[in-house]
Amino acid sequence: MDLIVPLAAFVLLLLLGVPVAWTMGISGVLGILMVTGSTRVVFGAIETIPYGEGTSFSLITIPLFVFLAYLVQNARLSNDLFDAFAAWIGRMPGGLAVSTVGAGAIFGAMSGTSVASATVMSRMAVPSMDERGYSRALSTGAVAAGSTLSTLIPPSVVLIVYGISTETSIGRLLMAGVVPGVLMAIALAVVIVVAVLVKPSLAPRGASATWGERGRVLIKVLPVSGLVTVLLVLLYSGIVSPTEVAGVGALLALVLGVALRRLSWKGFVDSITQTIKVTVMIFALFIGAGLFGQYLTLARVPQNVVAGVDALGLEPMGVLVLVALIYIIGCMFVDEMPFLLLTLPVTFPLMIDAGFDPVWYGVFAVMLLNIGLIAPPIGIVTFIVSGITKTKLATAYKGAGLMLIGIVAIIVLVVIFPDLVLWLPEQMK
Repeated sequence: MDLIVPLAAFVLLLLLGVPVAWTMGISGVLGILMVTGSTRVVFGAIETIPYGEGTSFSLITIPLFVFLAYLVQNARLSNDLFDAFAAWIGRMPGGLAVSTVGAGAIFGAMSGTSVASATVMSRMAVPSMDERGYSRALSTGAVAAGSTLSTLIPPSVVLIVYGISTETSIGRLLMAGVVPGVLMAIALAVVIVVAVLVKPSLAPRGASATWGERGRVLIKVLPVSGLVTVLLVLLYSGIVSPTEVAGVGALLALVLGVALRRLSWKGFVDSITQTIKVTVMIFALFIGAGLFGQYLTLARVPQNVVAGVDALGLEPMGVLVLVALIYIIGCMFVDEMPFLLLTLPVTFPLMIDAGFDPVWYGVFAVMLLNIGLIAPPIGIVTFIVSGITKTKLATAYKGAGLMLIGIVAIIVLVVIFPDLVLWLPEQMK
């Protein structure tokens, strides 16, 4: 009963539409009460866990990177990225869709959030592709899949959340996502090109830009490129902590927006407002996950799961497949960040006990979450793209389904060759 009632309450609250943070918190409090039978323990958890989760110094990284993302968005610096890619590779098969993926990858290096990337790229890239006769399935699929790159390429908010939750080095995690993120961008581009070559009606060939036009867009993109370079160099060198990198990035984005006269007062206020909303949401998830995690610990669920899997005699690869199935299926129904926080108390000790590196597992888990971000029945990123572009959800899912080929291919590569994840962080000073 200690397991059945709290978990049943969790499912019921989700079905009733209660926010996930509240669902985890209420179920966790109920579970703590059932396991301990003490209201004093319950009130003690309610008093200490929210304070402990909300005052963690590492969490400062999150609002700073989110603020950076909205500054870049409101200063329209991301537009320059798309224009540059379109000028240089717009002529190739599916060139604008490939440009969307490339711009999404670099915007991800400044935003760290898939939702922000999806919002920006939907408004900017899809109308341009519509004008050139691109299939809506291809354009929305490219935007949705390209937006998920922000979960891998630094500064990934999801990787930061993983690092805080598991006490894994955030600096190493952020650098570990670089190579898989770049490979995934390349894989998505290959999928687009092959799809258009097989079915040319998906994307008519665009006009070729002159060398003068290409030179002008390169000059326009220099500020954005400089910002990305500074962030990556600071992270890789280890000169400053990830929290300080977030502060430097937000300051540089603000200076660029003001210096280029592209950030209005309204845009600045909107950046602050949106940052507060996103930060409160993430902090609420941490508090809810903390209460639910306390219940799981008191009920010895992680220890029992590890012991049960050990009793099955599964090889490490068997454990990997089991966890992968949990993430792929679960993330189809629950958003990626709540699901990560919900499952880490169980899956993290399970994977570490099986001998997997915590940094590698963090990147692997986030890559699995990318599938849930764009796949039905929820696929929150695809849902956002569909809503903003007024595209039928079935059409958007069709395009996203095509892009899953590239995502799955890179996940398989990372499993076969773990050094694709671990090599870069091992070179850090």
